[in-house]
This record gives sequence, structure tokens and C-alpha cells, in this order.
Amino acid sequence: MMRTLARAVAVAVAALVLITLLGIGLFYYAFSIPEPEGRSLASWPSTFTENFAGWIHEEDGVVKIDEVGIRYLNEYGLWLQVLNCDGVEVRKRNAPSGLPVRYSAADLAELGASPFDGRFTRFVGSTGAPDGGCYIIGFPYPIGKGSVFYNGAAVDRMYSVAAIAGAFLAVLLVAATVIYGIWITRKLRHVVEGVESVARRTYRPRSPEGAFGPVTRALNQLDSEMRASDEAARKTERMRREWIENITHDMRTPLSPIKGYAELLSDSAPTEADMREGGRIVLRNVDRIDALVGDLKLAYEIDGGLYPLRRETIPLERLVRECVIDMVNAEPTCTDTIEFSSLTHATVRADVALLSRAVGNILANALRHNPPGTRVAVRVEDAQPGWCAVEVADNGEGIAEEDLPRLFERHWKGSQNEAQSAGSGLGLAIAREVAELHGGHIRAESTQGSGATFRVELPIRAAN
Repeated sequence: MMRTLARAVAVAVAALVLITLLGIGLFYYAFSIPEPEGRSLASWPSTFTENFAGWIHEEDGVVKIDEVGIRYLNEYGLWLQVLNCDGVEVRKRNAPSGLPVRYSAADLAELGASPFDGRFTRFVGSTGAPDGGCYIIGFPYPIGKGSVFYNGAAVDRMYSVAAIAGAFLAVLLVAATVIYGIWITRKLRHVVEGVESVARRTYRPRSPEGAFGPVTRALNQLDSEMRASDEAARKTERMRREWIENITHDMRTPLSPIKGYAELLSDSAPTEADMREGGRIVLRNVDRIDALVGDLKLAYEIDGGLYPLRRETIPLERLVRECVIDMVNAEPTCTDTIEFSSLTHATVRADVALLSRAVGNILANALRHNPPGTRVAVRVEDAQPGWCAVEVADNGEGIAEEDLPRLFERHWKGSQNEAQSAGSGLGLAIAREVAELHGGHIRAESTQGSGATFRVELPIRAAN
């Protein structure tokens, strides 16, 4: 209802303004005439004729015209005849040929009421001289002459009606403005309340209708995005807490044997064999701690853009082959479980150390999270045109379907076996970030009980 009333008032005001402007335009179109200085009201010739008497005077029995009057006649293209009291021409200016030189009183009366004759419209004025002289001015405009008679009482009543109607319209306009102001104030208050409720997270989505529909729609979207952001923040915080708990556990696990063997070496007289065994255990666990710290440092250097990339062009086959050799040297027991093959000689432009770290993480993941004897096939091959790929496939236990979407998340560890808790949860995340840093991507496919396949695709000769 309020919207309909506001629109009706707006239409009424617009119509009133349009009618007023149209009336003013029609008035000037019908009641104005051209003159050298623009357009003037049609009464201008009559007024000019009456005022011209001030520029006519008589000196020593001779009628003269002031320079001002002559200038106006010339500028406006007018002509002038000055007559004496007998209607005889005694002076003229710019008068065309063929004009009478004598006018009777009847002629002058007729000229005063005569319309445009095809050439001029003539107006008669009095010089104001004691002998009753007059003059005629010819205007080259089609000026209508006429008198309007009307019922004065009726017109007076119309003035009263018009005044009442104008006052009523003014009151209606003021009332409509006040009502519209109240309505828009209420709407704005609802908008402010909506913004405040969004900030308090108590906002309830509303139907985006009416004049403020776009604002309501924007508030709905803002609330949805803020709730999604809050949920993402809660999820990130939950993951951070889980990661802190996991990394704390991971750090304490190797520290326990280090502390135990250190106490053993300090509190007793160990044999040489015990010392060698204790040293090996200490070194192994120190290496484990060092690897955890290294993964953390590398992950956050890559994320913050702080890692200094040192790219060089290298055959992908050679890089992956060296990774496999390093893995076999580090884990002699896996000599018979890793198979390597290459079907391409493609080269990539990459940071060798970083890309080797990514491939090594994938290999370590395949070996660490599967039972002994699991076979791992590493293959380098061409992919789509302009791309090459490294594929690491195993025939191990596979990955649960619900775990696949989270494989490459930071600090996330699978939940299938205890071996997964030995890592930092950063290995595959680092592999994904390294692949993306080199303009490539990584994906994983698996069926639980039938092994898993990791595939890294890189652009050939990727630009810096």
C-alpha cells in the first residue's frame, strides 16, 4: 500500500510539473513575438509605441526625433510617420513608399485596430503635444490585435477555486512526503537492524522484495558468506589444534628413546655393543626430528613465497631415476619392491632439489603406508601434448574413499594404519604445492584393497 501511494504521488507531481512546463511553453509560443534582442511578449509593440513619444519633440516649430529613437527604429527595422493635429505628415523615418501623407480621424482609429496587412502591423501613438499631434509606427511582425471580455465575478470565483485546489494539492503533497518519509525511515531501520544482526551472527534471511530488494539480497549474501567464512575458520582452527597435537606427539615419540638411551649411557657402564645400538637409535630418531622440522620449514617457505627457486632444464627421466636410487640406498630392504621405467625423454625446467623432494615424498608415502613386500612401479611418460608425467603406482592396501579428498591437505593424516602417524602430515601437501609451483598438478586414484596411483603432470620446458 505504501509503495502504491508513493508511486501515485510521484506520478501526480510529475504530471503537475509537466503540465506547468507545457502551459508556460504554450503561453510563450502564443503570446510572444520575435524582436532583435530575442522574444518578447506580444504587448511589447504597444508599449514601445507609447514610450516612443518621449523621443519626439518640437523645436522652433520643427518636429525632431531623438538619436535614441532613431537608433531603435534602425535596429528593429521599424518605420515612423509623425502627423500634426490635422493628420498631415510632418516627419518620417524609414517609411516605405506608397504611404498616405494625410490621415483622417477615422483612418487613425481604423489603423489602431487593424491587424497585420501582409507587410506591417501599425500602432498609433500620441505625441502629447498641446495641439494633439500623433504618430504611426510600422512593425514587420504579424501581431494580432483584439480585446477579451469575461465575467469578472466568475473569474474571481475561479481564482478562489484555484487557490483552494492549490492549497489542497500542497497539503496532499506534504502529507504524502511525510508518509513516504516515515515509510522509508522504517525500511532503513530494518536495513540497519539487518546489518547489526549480520554482525552478531543472528541474521535470518529475508525475502528480497520491494524497493529494498537488492539491499536485502546483498544482506542475505553477506550473511551466507560470513557464515561460510566462520565455518572455514572453525575448520582451520580445528585442523590446527589437531596438527599441534599430532606434531607434539610426533616430536615426543623420537625424543623418548633418545632420552632413554642417554640415561642408559650416563647411569651405567654400557658395553660397546649397547653404545653402538644406542647411538644408532639416537641418530635415527634425531634424523626423524630433523625431517619433521624440515617439512615444517619447507611447507611454510613455499606457502609464503620465501623459498628461493633455482630452476634449470633437466630431463625428467634422470631426475626421477636419481630419486628412486636415493630411496633404494636409504631403504635397502625395498630394492626388490621398486620398479622404474621411462617412455619419454622430455625435459622440464624445475628446481631439482624441490621437485626431487616432491617425488621422494610420494615414494616414501607408498612404502611407509603399505605392508612389507608391496611393489611400487615408477613410470615417466608423455601426457597430453606439451606435458609429461611421473606416475607412482603400488599394489598395497589402497586408500579409503572418504580419505581421498583430504590426501593433499596440510597436517592431515590418514586413519587406516598406525604407520600413517609416523609422518608429519606434510609430505603429500608439499608434493602438491611443489607441482603447482612448477605450473603442474597432482592427483591420486585408489580402490581400497587394490593399491593407489599418484600422478604428477608437469609442462615440458616450463617457463620461469
